[in-house]
Amino acid sequence: MAPRILVVDDEPHMVRLAAYVLEKAGYEVCQANGGLEALACLEAEEPNLVLCDIMMPDMDGFELVCTIRADPRWQHLPVIMLTALGQESDLNRAKEAGANGYLTKPFSSSQILNEVRRHLG
Repeated sequence: MAPRILVVDDEPHMVRLAAYVLEKAGYEVCQANGGLEALACLEAEEPNLVLCDIMMPDMDGFELVCTIRADPRWQHLPVIMLTALGQESDLNRAKEAGANGYLTKPFSSSQILNEVRRHLG
């Protein structure tokens, strides 16, 4: 069974792009358009990894990662942040929240696949 990746982003074209790259590489993809929907997907889909935008309207990515880390079921679930924010302070905040990786938009197909493979082994 292929690893399942949850892609969380409020921009539909970013979700489609990430899903296309991941599915072409053999991964299963589930999608959420915000943090609250992502929490429901975590329950229903049991992903092996989360790719998460930071700037979202209902719950930002930092809050989502903190919520994931607070739940014992998901404490070790790899989370990679995808964002247009490229400041070192944003990277540090993502690490403090518990993110395992960080990719700045725009990203290439090889960047996203390398980061996913690095965290899935």
